[in-house]
Amino acid sequence: MRIRTHCHVCLAALLVSGCGKSVSTVASSDPVIVPSTAVVSQGKHTKFEFYPRLQGTQWQILSGPFTGSVSSSGTFHAPLTLPAERTITLEASNGTLKAQATVVLMPGTVEPTDCFAPGQPVPPGASEPPYVYVDELPEATVRVTPIYPDAARAAGVEGMVVLRALVCACGEVSNVSVVQSVPMLDQAAIDAVSQWFFKPARVEGEALAVSVHIPVRFSLH
Repeated sequence: MRIRTHCHVCLAALLVSGCGKSVSTVASSDPVIVPSTAVVSQGKHTKFEFYPRLQGTQWQILSGPFTGSVSSSGTFHAPLTLPAERTITLEASNGTLKAQATVVLMPGTVEPTDCFAPGQPVPPGASEPPYVYVDELPEATVRVTPIYPDAARAAGVEGMVVLRALVCACGEVSNVSVVQSVPMLDQAAIDAVSQWFFKPARVEGEALAVSVHIPVRFSLH
């Protein structure tokens, strides 16, 4: 079932070592990923190919959290914020066939459009993305619990803050804003959710950026 939700656009640039090499020269009978190593700037993306080409190939990132996302076609989306772990291992597998590739993350200039997936259509200057149907909603894989503000606790303030956040194609959170406010609690909620990380929304296996609403409840009891 496809689910209706918000989405955005991507005009991400590409920085890859060896991107001009012809993949037709791959002659080994062993499974391989091409390129075997890529240098990618933060926020950018690049495409990997698994050989032999087979339907049903699964891609995954073997490194820790905050290290980006990879789609079912082998498109790797680097995180907007450089993680402590700069060398990322990707793995493609199909049955008993497996191969790995290395991504080296480098610092670079991050543009607002780097949040989005290649080809996501958003009208120029639009403040909200158009609606799209997605196959999979974003799934939070890292949740940071808000720190209850001392002043709010002392004043007996509790309640629910509802945030709107853009979950990027790389899984990182961007553009967090308040939809439902509890003034003494808003900033604590924003600070926490800004550190969350997601498995991004997907359409036919391809990651894309979508807006989501995230309720954050504060209770003194």
